[in-house]
Amino acid sequence: RPPDFMKVKQFLNLTDAQFEKLMELRQNFERFVRPRHEALAQLDRQLHQSLASGQATAASAGEIILKQHTLRQEIAAANAQKFQAFMGMLEKEQADKMGAIRMAALVEPIFDAFKHLGLVPPPPPPPQK
Repeated sequence: RPPDFMKVKQFLNLTDAQFEKLMELRQNFERFVRPRHEALAQLDRQLHQSLASGQATAASAGEIILKQHTLRQEIAAANAQKFQAFMGMLEKEQADKMGAIRMAALVEPIFDAFKHLGLVPPPPPPPQK
């Protein structure tokens, strides 16, 4: 199931224009990274085939690994560029909310431990009808 991007729009209170720009940034990023992901997969297959055949040399394996590293750097740079463009179009309140989301992503892997120790309050009960 694809993510519900409208939740992002609602949570950050994005305008229609901001949301359209976000979707444009996402599309451009996907167009940029798709061929790089394909190239990474091809290089990975090439490396495994070379190693499995016993014909790999340190130089040939190193060349493939360096190509993969370059592709990963390009993807990371494009992602950072997309994020900076997105943050640049937000109002202060929206940027603050985005900061909270980024912080939540950092603590999400350890959240359950805090919850099980009773250090996080339970969620509020659903509204009664």
